[in-house]
Amino acid sequence: MCIIVQLRNFDKQIDTAMLEVNTFWKKERDTMYKWGKQEAEAKALEEKKAIARNLKNKDIDLKIIAEATGLPIGEIQSL
Repeated sequence: MCIIVQLRNFDKQIDTAMLEVNTFWKKERDTMYKWGKQEAEAKALEEKKAIARNLKNKDIDLKIIAEATGLPIGEIQSL
């Protein structure tokens, strides 16, 4: 269906229809949205831990690492 929309230049009509649907459909209630959000949050946490681990290995003060990453000091110590 997406290909047909693109080939026939229905972008404006689809955008309008989706805005109307948005009045009763909330993406936050969608299961796929929730799964994607959980995956993104887990990835962000792993990236923060990697940054914290690198800073810790460079002997940066744990309080500074905690402030920069938002991770608790106890979690940084365990890295």
